[in-house]
Amino acid sequence: MGYSGRLIEEDGSGRCPDPRRMSDAELIEAVAGGDQAAFAALYDRYAARLLGLIVRVLGSRKDAEDVLQEVFREVWSRADRFDRRLGSPAIWLLNLCRSRSIDYLRHHGSARKREEGHARPERLPATGDAPDLTGRARDALAELPIEQRHAIDLAFGHGLTSQQIADVQGIPLGTAKTRLRLGMGKLRQFLNPQPEEMPA
Repeated sequence: MGYSGRLIEEDGSGRCPDPRRMSDAELIEAVAGGDQAAFAALYDRYAARLLGLIVRVLGSRKDAEDVLQEVFREVWSRADRFDRRLGSPAIWLLNLCRSRSIDYLRHHGSARKREEGHARPERLPATGDAPDLTGRARDALAELPIEQRHAIDLAFGHGLTSQQIADVQGIPLGTAKTRLRLGMGKLRQFLNPQPEEMPA
């Protein structure tokens, strides 16, 4: 990819450590120091798995390959910001893929629907005047559990299908659908409260 950088220092034996035998964290640390061999080893170790995830999200291998290259450009430039206390290198790479995939969908539009049954969720209930509904909807969203709120944000804020939400969040399709269904049900209850029955 045309990156420049220094080689990692030799180990005590006078030989350079084999990047293929280094741990993920050691590779990230070496990449932060500009080690091209470590970068190549990290790419070889994770590229296929990450590409598979991005393809599932975007529905296009060509687009996914572009996003993958962007992810690894970010790895090269931001490896020094990786903090192992916040998670493993694999989780860090996965989060980068998810973030860049969502950015791509936001700027280029959702990938075409992949198969019947994965259509976008139904729209939010449209009742009341628009300004009031906007404020009430915001309040309602704030009351939802975070996983349901994130699923609804991905669906309505970024136009993702249920399958894409599952891929982005790394959860089963059924779980994604359940989070959307429960979240929508709670929003309906908040936005369309049933009038209290008159006492007999």
